[in-house]
Amino acid sequence: MPPPAHYRVSCTGILGTDLSPAEIFSFGWSMAPDGGLFATRPDLVTAANGIHTAAAVFFTALCTSQARLDNVRVAVVGADGKVLRDATGAFVQGDSINDRSRGGSTTQKKPFQICLVVSLFSAFAGPNGRGRFYVPVPAAVPGDDGRITAAAAADAANRAKTMLLAAEAAFPAGFTAQVAVASGGSLVKAVPPALYQVTEVRVGDVLDTQQRRRRAVLETYTVQAGV
Repeated sequence: MPPPAHYRVSCTGILGTDLSPAEIFSFGWSMAPDGGLFATRPDLVTAANGIHTAAAVFFTALCTSQARLDNVRVAVVGADGKVLRDATGAFVQGDSINDRSRGGSTTQKKPFQICLVVSLFSAFAGPNGRGRFYVPVPAAVPGDDGRITAAAAADAANRAKTMLLAAEAAFPAGFTAQVAVASGGSLVKAVPPALYQVTEVRVGDVLDTQQRRRRAVLETYTVQAGV
């Protein structure tokens, strides 16, 4: 079941060089509107620009230069789970017009599938009240134990919190939107679709692998015959 109508924020960009990008990445989160989603909509471009500014700071601090943040989009997702269209048939969404920005670390480069997971928790217990997004090629370096330092994890969590609070503040005056987990509910557990306000951000000390990005990486093999 689709969740209730909401805003969807998508941060997209490329992995690789400007002249030879290897893949497009995307991460984002949902936002619960204040009730004015359909009656009077905010300027979504203004919201996207404000979120892009905050996302660029987050991105530059936490990612390697292998990744370039290009665009932030704020879209209105209807109760059917699809982006709404206006009377002309155009999608109801706004794209940022900010400058592109690359991750700040030029030395701690990693395979494209390595990512930092930001987990979003609400007050609703169970998987329906949780969300996450994957930040590409993090600059943090694991130690001999295979973990990033507690300080690095805490810094990432604090920067994610700062970015999400800035996203809430990016909507024009008169509109409010809260970062939320958009849940489709569960028929088996009789949990209805809902938007749950995020109350907590968590970042662990183990870097993750996003399988979709791994599958997108074309691998070149060297073969040694005669074995």
